[in-house]
Amino acid sequence: MADVLALLRDYHVSGRTFVETDAEIIFGDFAWPKTTKTNFKVCSSGRDGAPKDYYTLESVVYLLRNIDLQHVQYVRQAANAKVPAVLLPDRKDLLAYLTGEANTAPSIDRAAPVDISLRRSVAKRQQSELLPHLRRGESSPLVSSLDSVCGVHSVDTSR
Repeated sequence: MADVLALLRDYHVSGRTFVETDAEIIFGDFAWPKTTKTNFKVCSSGRDGAPKDYYTLESVVYLLRNIDLQHVQYVRQAANAKVPAVLLPDRKDLLAYLTGEANTAPSIDRAAPVDISLRRSVAKRQQSELLPHLRRGESSPLVSSLDSVCGVHSVDTSR
């Protein structure tokens, strides 16, 4: 996928589920921080020489998870959850894109910088988090999942 917004759209349209943790959104084997900027430009940004601003992945996911709420209710709940709300002028176009009703939207900035380095393999991250525990001889709940995902069966701690 070229960008995280297109990936989110693909998951939603195809009915696949993604996982949301306190800090990340996980699509299959890859995770992005919730603070990752999408390429959907905030309607009021970039005017009169002001810098462009883009919605975060967290904001877009929160809108998608609360798609049935009236905008006033959605904004109130987003504020209570401390999630920046998608503005009303952007809501219709963004939802049309995310639900597959539209193939693109005027506010999608194809030239926006996409930081690929934010993408991380979940299996590799789990392995790197587990190894310090294994080296100390501790047990971890990730061991069984890593056995199948990463092929980690044992670690030689005698070196």
